[in-house]
Amino acid sequence: MDDPELLRRRLYAPGAGDRDVEAYRSAAPPPPPDAPEGPAPRPRRRARPRLLPLGGVLAILLVAALVVALVPRTPPAPAAEPVPLTAQDRGELLTNLRDGGFAGIAAYLVTHRSPPQLSGGSGYLTQEIHGVGDGVRGLDGARSAGATRATVLLVTDSASRATWTALRLTTRSGTRVVVLDPVETRSQAEAPGTLTATTFRVVEGRAPVRLRIEAADGVRWGAAVVWSR
Repeated sequence: MDDPELLRRRLYAPGAGDRDVEAYRSAAPPPPPDAPEGPAPRPRRRARPRLLPLGGVLAILLVAALVVALVPRTPPAPAAEPVPLTAQDRGELLTNLRDGGFAGIAAYLVTHRSPPQLSGGSGYLTQEIHGVGDGVRGLDGARSAGATRATVLLVTDSASRATWTALRLTTRSGTRVVVLDPVETRSQAEAPGTLTATTFRVVEGRAPVRLRIEAADGVRWGAAVVWSR
């Protein structure tokens, strides 16, 4: 059998005719059969995110609302109430503070009618303290007065947010370490010379032994704790 490549080249030579074409077709190998066409591959679909039915969403929201509603909320402490003062009384308290001494709250209580915050008690014992800015002072009158109530009175010499916290001694759980634990606290904006008062219950064995005052730097303050039964 003639070489198919030689027969192909002869087709391009001068004088090539139909006989040369037939000879090439007879010698050339048959073309490979076409591959059968199969079904076209199906495109992959992207997985869609699964959505909760509306009923499931509402159930989750309802459970969340119930959890929030059942969490116990600590009611906000009532604001300290102002003690009625005349302009002269207020001026005396301010003068005493700005002179660097006690505000004179104890003297005011002795020389004036008791303010409403002290009504209904007996066996009064007053302890007065003073300072500038932040400070902590000791309290020691609860036991000797047999106190079941304590009234904290506070005055500042200038406008400032002031906070007082009554602290008791307690033992840290599971240890013998003694720490100070808040019993009662108040925080509010104080106007110059305005005397405010708050009364709270004293539990036996849990009486406060310290009073912590927080005020802006340079603010002079005076405070008194009145123990009563």
